[in-house]
Amino acid sequence: MTTTQGALNVASANVTLDLIEGELLSQQLKTWAEKNGFKVLWNSNHDYLIYKSIHMTERDKDTVLLRLGELFTSENYGLVIKYFQKNSVLVIDEQ
Repeated sequence: MTTTQGALNVASANVTLDLIEGELLSQQLKTWAEKNGFKVLWNSNHDYLIYKSIHMTERDKDTVLLRLGELFTSENYGLVIKYFQKNSVLVIDEQ
């Protein structure tokens, strides 16, 4: 963001999630969550190999989780994200 004289230069803080090709979804989510101050409970008997890398950059963690939930739905993974904000816990459940 460009500023005028006397104004502060404030950059937007974006949150990024990268899911790497060839890795397991559960492990990638745990790595991302830990870097962002969450604990993850993978409450599913199924895991998924990431076939193509996915890169998401959003304005905040909530929006990243919303987009991730949309991805789960569009790919028919049968997974749901539950976010317990007070405890900083993400639960990945089967539908």
